[in-house]
Amino acid sequence: MGRYKFTWVLPLTFILGSFLTPVTRAESISYGPAARFFVDMPLSVLELINRSNRMDMLDYYAADSIYHAPNGMEGFSYLEKVTPVYVKLSLTPVSTMSVSVLPLKKDTIYQCIYTLGSDTQAHDSEIKLYDRNYHELPVNKFITLPELNDFFNIPSKGKKEKISLIEQIIPFPTVTYTFDPDSYVLTARLTSEEIIGKDEYEKISYLLKPEIKYIWNGKRYELQKSLK
Repeated sequence: MGRYKFTWVLPLTFILGSFLTPVTRAESISYGPAARFFVDMPLSVLELINRSNRMDMLDYYAADSIYHAPNGMEGFSYLEKVTPVYVKLSLTPVSTMSVSVLPLKKDTIYQCIYTLGSDTQAHDSEIKLYDRNYHELPVNKFITLPELNDFFNIPSKGKKEKISLIEQIIPFPTVTYTFDPDSYVLTARLTSEEIIGKDEYEKISYLLKPEIKYIWNGKRYELQKSLK
C-alpha cells in the first residue's frame, strides 16, 4: 500500500488546546489492552491508518463522538465499538476489522479479524493471531477452522452424492467470523449463498447449518456443542 498518500489532521487534543505529546496521549487512553494494541500496531499489521489518527479515533470515541479518520485508501475509517477487550472499526465501505484480547494462563493473544464484502461480493473473513510483540502466531494452533462440509447436516444416506453436489455448487466457500467479547464465542457463518444463484442454493439450503460456534477455553477455541 506504499502508493497511497496519507492525509494528516490535527489531533483532537491539539484542537482542544492541549499540548500533550503522543506518548502522553497514548498513556491517557483508558480503554484497556485492546485499544492499546490497536494504537501501537506497526504498519506491517495495519498500514491503512497511521498511529496519530488511531489515537484521534479513540479520543473522539471517549468524548461520545465518532471521528472519521483519513486512511491510506483516500477514504475514511471509524470506530464502531470499544471495550477493554474488544475494538471494532470500519476500515472502508467494504471492509471491517476487529481486535480481541484472548487470555492465556500466563500470557495474552490478540486476535484480529478482517472482513471484506459488499452487495456484489460475498463477505469473507480472515483471522490473524499475534502475541503482545506483534509476532504472528499460527492460527491452527488455537482453532480448527471449519471445512465446507462442516456447515451442512449431511445424512448418511446418499452422503457421497450430497457432498459432491455441495462442492459443485460452492467451489470457493466464503466464511465470516464474528467475536462476542462478552461470552468469548467466535461464530462462523457460510456466506457463499450471497452470490450463488437462488435455484442452485435451494438444492442445498435445507442441509445448511445457520452457524458454527467456538468458545475460548483459556488455551484455544473448542467447538461449542449444539443444544439440540
